[in-house]
Amino acid sequence: MMNSIPKRFSDNIQLHIIRNLWDVTSDTTALIMGIEGPPGEGKSYQCRKVLETLGYKYVEMSTSDFGSALEAEAAKHLCAKYVEASVMSQITRKPYAIICDDIDAAIGQWNDLTQYTVNLQYVCGEFMHLCDSPTRVRVDRRKLTD
Repeated sequence: MMNSIPKRFSDNIQLHIIRNLWDVTSDTTALIMGIEGPPGEGKSYQCRKVLETLGYKYVEMSTSDFGSALEAEAAKHLCAKYVEASVMSQITRKPYAIICDDIDAAIGQWNDLTQYTVNLQYVCGEFMHLCDSPTRVRVDRRKLTD
């Protein structure tokens, strides 16, 4: 199946994984990677196929997962999905990644006309926190069982 995936795309995902896991002592942190491009090119599909070929599992988030009328709820949901992926990695002993489909539609277009909202700021802040401190993630464990 990898033959249908452009080599440059696959190589970039593999390089990202190697660079991010090179110095990590724990194999239970989920991988975060952003892929940007025009809609309809199959980026999410190709990501899934490359990850599957590499033995990765993944947790998916859709545009609706980032929508909320409550302040910071979308960021909390992202954090919970990250913890879910990390826990699943511990249980299955397989590496996990999080795939966020069409996040730009949920948290804003990245151009001069972007309107920054509180939710956008919280989501971007949560992504930054997860990238900076992947092993120091706090989440209300009670909400994971809901």
